Amino acid sequence: MLITTDIALDNALVVVFQNLNYVGHHTDTPQHFASFMYFNQELKLIDKNSLSEPSPTQLAFGAIAPKFAQLSDDVLFADVWERPQLSKRDRSLITVAALTALYRLEQLPLHLERAQDNGLSREELAEAATHLAFYAGWPAAASALKLLEKSPDRT
Repeated sequence: MLITTDIALDNALVVVFQNLNYVGHHTDTPQHFASFMYFNQELKLIDKNSLSEPSPTQLAFGAIAPKFAQLSDDVLFADVWERPQLSKRDRSLITVAALTALYRLEQLPLHLERAQDNGLSREELAEAATHLAFYAGWPAAASALKLLEKSPDRT
């Protein structure tokens, strides 16, 4: 049996491995039952940053703005996007609409793909852009539709 205990320490993670093995031996009668247990403990220090691959946000912004990347990962994606009050599908539709209306074309391709991953069809995204043309402007909607056309079909 392997028991692992994790204790977070600033930029390190202490992992304690307790290797417990039980070995029992008996003969033909219960009186001759003998058993023993041995306990082996190993302490290992692991840099928590080496436990996983860098996030897309870390890759995009970590070198120039590490705090921005950390806030994006920890607050925006790990907290806001995970709140249960709205589904990820709804959050994606809202995000695509906001990026389209504000003409934030650089961020839009990523969110068009994410919207499809979160359950929106290309037809729904095209309909949202068509609807937004009357509220956010024709050029903003036309630009979003061109980006949708170029994005991979993930449905």
